[in-house]
Amino acid sequence: TNARVLDSCSGLGWGSHLLASVSRDVVGIDQDAASIALCTRQWERPHLHFRVGSVLELPFDDESFDVVLCMDSIEHFTRADGLQYLAELARVCRRGGHLFGSSAFPETRWGAERLCKGNPHHLYLYTREEMRTVLEASFGRARRVTRHYFQAVKA
Repeated sequence: TNARVLDSCSGLGWGSHLLASVSRDVVGIDQDAASIALCTRQWERPHLHFRVGSVLELPFDDESFDVVLCMDSIEHFTRADGLQYLAELARVCRRGGHLFGSSAFPETRWGAERLCKGNPHHLYLYTREEMRTVLEASFGRARRVTRHYFQAVKA
């Protein structure tokens, strides 16, 4: 496709690498410099780039991506930082652009808290309804929130 894609919290970069085979330009960003160094060596493609940076203050212009990804990452932030993360993803996503993401989205707050207690790296899990609400606040339209995936279109 002709899409410019941002893979936020790209980790070891395999997702960015896969997307680069079907996208015009892919940027993976992660705060871990060692991971980004590994990605840069491991995944060489002319239109694949990796950057060290914070997803809470993305170093990109407004509306600079057609697609933004948030794969298994939002649960690693506090609720406040998760909202900031989504706001930054919305800021860099063009109008009509898409957000795709994944996490666990239990039905109840009790279920979300129980799952968080089972993993010290998961700071806050959104329920399905909470996720739908925050997506609509930051992107304008949540198209889908299932047990593990979400999609939004920026209005």
